[in-house]
Amino acid sequence: MHLDRYADETGHFGFLDAIDDDAVFDALFDAAETWLRGQGVKHAAGPFSFSVNEECGLLVDGFDTPPYVMMPHGRPHYQRQVERLGYVKAQDMHALHYRNEKRFIPEKRQRFVDKLLADPRVELRNIDFKTFKDDVKTLVGVYNDAWSDNWGFIPFTDAQAEHMAGELRPIITRENVVLAYVDGEPAAFALVLPNVNEAIRDFGGKLAPFNWAKLLWRLKVKRPSTARMPLMGVVKKLQGRPLGVALAYKLIDLTNSANIDRGLVASELSWILETNQRMITMLTDMGAEIYKTYRIYKKAL
Repeated sequence: MHLDRYADETGHFGFLDAIDDDAVFDALFDAAETWLRGQGVKHAAGPFSFSVNEECGLLVDGFDTPPYVMMPHGRPHYQRQVERLGYVKAQDMHALHYRNEKRFIPEKRQRFVDKLLADPRVELRNIDFKTFKDDVKTLVGVYNDAWSDNWGFIPFTDAQAEHMAGELRPIITRENVVLAYVDGEPAAFALVLPNVNEAIRDFGGKLAPFNWAKLLWRLKVKRPSTARMPLMGVVKKLQGRPLGVALAYKLIDLTNSANIDRGLVASELSWILETNQRMITMLTDMGAEIYKTYRIYKKAL
């Protein structure tokens, strides 16, 4: 799909994990690059594991805090080794951290948001588990439109949407997915995931024999004190327009407020392209801070 969408003749590598040894990195990348050349591509980029819609980017800043759910976390030597092999920066992506407080929308923005969303054409609702798969398809449709002009974008397919629905269903709560409609048409969404990494940190990488029960209890009863917003989008025709801005503020605020009531103390909003200054400005305006940076590398083969 990437090759069909972009005329850059680029293939990808991912799932990078290795000790700090030149020979090991040389062997891994030689194998990957040799395979890519055999496919006829002219450049290698990554890490993508598997795609831009999943875990991607090499952590280059923010090693002092653990990773949130579905975010990669390498060691500092990865960057040095990858750059030694001739890879250069193609794009940076940021993760922002927010210490949850009751007021997420700045007071100076609240009247603006309330006025625009009082429009009777606007409808906001949480996900409905009776129509869960259909709601996920609606969410994916908004995402594919909202993100379509972003660097490296690849749309979710119907099969991927179905797979994502199955993966997320056990950990999603109704309050953590909000859909917005304008004139009855899907216009925006926000999705928050409990930080499963917090719940499994002491499991030693094993769920059997009893950690399954611990995980369910920690997710459904105790509940993690942290969460991540991996996806949020406003359809292109509303981006940069007052109503689109108001929807973005409100959806983030709704999910944030619901989680505060359930004991959430901190959130990660990730990832966001370094070039998406509009979103970064909005989130820092709300009090979030950039605290991790992930880098996509590229190299001519």
